[in-house]
Amino acid sequence: MASDLGWTPVEVEFRGEGTRQIWYVRYINWFIAFPLLLLELLLATGLPLSDIFTTLFMSVVLVISGLVAALVPSTYKWGYYVFGVGALFYIWHVLLWHGPRTTFAAGGAIRSGYRIASAYLSLLLLLYPIAWACSEGGNVISVTSEMIWYGILDVLAGPVFLVFFLWELRAADYNAFGLQSWKYTDKAGYVSNNQTAAPATKAAVAGDA
Repeated sequence: MASDLGWTPVEVEFRGEGTRQIWYVRYINWFIAFPLLLLELLLATGLPLSDIFTTLFMSVVLVISGLVAALVPSTYKWGYYVFGVGALFYIWHVLLWHGPRTTFAAGGAIRSGYRIASAYLSLLLLLYPIAWACSEGGNVISVTSEMIWYGILDVLAGPVFLVFFLWELRAADYNAFGLQSWKYTDKAGYVSNNQTAAPATKAAVAGDA
């Protein structure tokens, strides 16, 4: 974006004539970053993988709907906008209602940190549709103001959120999450430990007998 690449002109519908720069490269960034942010947050909960992947899919629907809506020059753009907002409501439901009610393997401290982080991220997600409606949607603010608005939101939702959430996890017992890489070395170590433990258990049982 700093090199003036990754945009296309689209005819405006409101407030004047001509075209407006639509920065589609921004949506490519969101397509990658937004699901990763949600994945980081939801892995701290006890949600099943099916619910997590459904939420990630809805985040993709949200981003793609916003991009298509921005590229449509007619009033039909608001139909795609509604699709995106519908996906956002599902994400809010998972973050603020379904997620906090699950069993947190790492304990109550993580639950408290999750509640704060999910509320923070949900508030930022509320500001994105407002920014879209004022920029690509309604052509109320200039492209420069749009870039400043989105830039501030991206910094708050990206680096600031990551640092804050990782700080909340500083006291977590990571073994409680039960995560395994299942690399060959890890799997071999797991099998080796089990094989070592089995004879010891048998010997203890024989000694008791």
